[in-house]
Amino acid sequence: MIVSHARRGERILTLDQAHSFGVYTKERLALAVGDTVRLTKNHHHDDHRFINNDVLKVARIDGHELTLSNGKVMDTRKLLHLDQGHVVTSHSSQGRTVDQVLVSVPISTFNLVNTAQFYVSLSRARETALAFTESGAALREAVAENLSERLSALELIGEVQRPNKRPRPAKAEKKTKQLEQANQAQRDKALLAKLYKAGRLRPAKDLPIKIETLQRLLVVLDENDRVIYEPTILRRLAALAREAQTAENRYNAALTDQVRKKGAQITRLEGLIEAQRAKLAATQASSGDSEEIHQRMDRLSARLGTVHRLRDGHGLYATKVEELAEEKLRRKETQLAKERDAALATKRRSQAAARAPTISAEQVVTRAQE
Repeated sequence: MIVSHARRGERILTLDQAHSFGVYTKERLALAVGDTVRLTKNHHHDDHRFINNDVLKVARIDGHELTLSNGKVMDTRKLLHLDQGHVVTSHSSQGRTVDQVLVSVPISTFNLVNTAQFYVSLSRARETALAFTESGAALREAVAENLSERLSALELIGEVQRPNKRPRPAKAEKKTKQLEQANQAQRDKALLAKLYKAGRLRPAKDLPIKIETLQRLLVVLDENDRVIYEPTILRRLAALAREAQTAENRYNAALTDQVRKKGAQITRLEGLIEAQRAKLAATQASSGDSEEIHQRMDRLSARLGTVHRLRDGHGLYATKVEELAEEKLRRKETQLAKERDAALATKRRSQAAARAPTISAEQVVTRAQE
């Protein structure tokens, strides 16, 4: 490929360097102040950096200078990577949200339509999304048939037919498993609702009470009911145990973050006290010694000593930073603290139940009657 430059003359670009350059078509673009334009390439232009797909307004046109709404200026005598900004592709619209979206999908573009692309186009709207096409039924069929598979250029223009592929065994197996889990969850929900309706389970908000109620019910089930309800109750208990573990982990992570913030606060306080001491020392050197300066210096030294003991964790202050951090966390995140306390209570009860001897159903019923 031979290219020509106004000042540097002709150059030869070999095709094995195709990844290092791009080819563009030069077009004329009529613009006026107030027009919406879209940048079509990440590039630098006269010391300004421009981002691909940014949509801006034309603020001013002064001779060969084109000023955009972000204050950046382009020289119209040079090649500009600009286009009208009223219409964008679905690909370039990702990540944006507007009040209303108008999607143009003519029949001639149905070979480019797929599920993911159509979802992206319609989901950009907050309030209204309208699709314009010659046939709504044909559009629905095109979207349903093309499940976002990547096509080559020859496949897009119809030169090559894409072979019918069966779903991968791993994918099909995963989908089947997810479907089975969803059906199982529905069956479990129906069985638990049946137990609540019969009065054998009582509603509870606190996690420990929920677990304790299920554990008690599990003990007193007869043989027939055990076959029906035991798997569901065990799955529910496992889910509640995971929920309790999650609450404890979130609390510990929040506490670690709060301890880090307290440490940073102590470091800042240490710096402020040191700065005040340096200022007093400078005052003492310039204006002479005085009793007031001595007293203030002693107070600052005492404060600094307390800060150092807090920072280093000596003696009575060994756990003070953690205590202060946890106290603030409990004030700030009351709901999280309640969930964590409930999780700890659940764990203690589960550990106690594991250590205690098994109680037979007859003993539980006897005690309830007494």
